[in-house]
Amino acid sequence: MIETLLRTPGAALRYLVEHDAFAVVDPIAAAMTRVSEERYTFTDAEVADARVAKAKIGNPLNALYRRALSYDLNKVRLLRELFSATISNAAEEHARNPPRPIVKLLDRMIELAADNYQPVSEELWRRNQATGYFGPLTKNGEANKKVDD
Repeated sequence: MIETLLRTPGAALRYLVEHDAFAVVDPIAAAMTRVSEERYTFTDAEVADARVAKAKIGNPLNALYRRALSYDLNKVRLLRELFSATISNAAEEHARNPPRPIVKLLDRMIELAADNYQPVSEELWRRNQATGYFGPLTKNGEANKKVDD
C-alpha cells in the first residue's frame, strides 16, 4: 500500500482523503486554499460536502477545485501542503491520542526509509532505479531529477 502511495500522487491523495487520514477537513481546506495561491478560500463545509459526495463523484476534491477555479487541482502540491502542515507540528501531532492516521503513515514511511540503505554497488543502484520508485533513468543512465510543482 505505501509503495502505491509513494508512486502515484492521485492514488495517494484519494487514499488519504477517503480513509480520513487527516481526520478533520480543516487542513484540507486550508491546503487547497494555499495551492490555489489564495485565488479562492475553500471552507471546511465545502470540503466536508465534497467528501460526502465521493460516492457520486470520482474525485470530489478536484471537482470542488475545478468548480471554484475552472482548472484541475495539482495533487502533488496539495499533498506537499498537507504533509508539510503535519510535519511542521510534529510534537503536537505525536502528542495526540490517538494519533491521526496520517501520522501513523508517516511513521511507517520513516521506518521504511531508515531501513533503506544506500546500494553498495552500481549494479544494485541500477536495480533500485529500475523499480520506478526513484524516477526513470535517462539515456545517460542517471536518475531523472524532475520535481513536480
